[in-house]
Amino acid sequence: MIILIQGPPGSGKSQIGTYLSSLIRAPFYSKDEVKEVLFDTLGTRDSEWSKKLAACSNQMLFKHIRKAIALSNDLIVETNVSLESDVEVVTRLFSGHDEALTEIYLTARKEILLDRVKKRWNSGSRHHGHADNERLSEIEKYIDKSISQPIRLGHRVIELDSSDTSSDELKEKIKLELNLY
Repeated sequence: MIILIQGPPGSGKSQIGTYLSSLIRAPFYSKDEVKEVLFDTLGTRDSEWSKKLAACSNQMLFKHIRKAIALSNDLIVETNVSLESDVEVVTRLFSGHDEALTEIYLTARKEILLDRVKKRWNSGSRHHGHADNERLSEIEKYIDKSISQPIRLGHRVIELDSSDTSSDELKEKIKLELNLY
């Protein structure tokens, strides 16, 4: 089983990826984890730097996923693909694995996503390199652009709105959708 978790910031991608990884005992690959290593190694700067590291993180993530797909039956990937070039790369990456691939697309109402992004930043749990507090207007514009549709790769797409759903309820819905009981 290959699971691709997509959606805008604040939709719950990392939380669901971590949960599913422990539930099905599969490796979990996250763009933000790669990006945070780059922040720690190369330093943090401005918004443009963060965008460059995000692009680099996706490319590094895709390279590792290519290898993991060849070696493993199960894996979970979390990222937010927004650029046409990334969509093409991701499509090629999972090509030939349609039957094994399930895409989970998480979203929520804009005001809830923004509130979650702010709360996550204020909690101190978000890596300082993301500088979400300085990029709220940029994140809002990104959310406006990215609340659309999943990429629609693979044989199965699960779309869930987490606006009025607790974390535990969302996990149960996904567990049910994936038939993991």
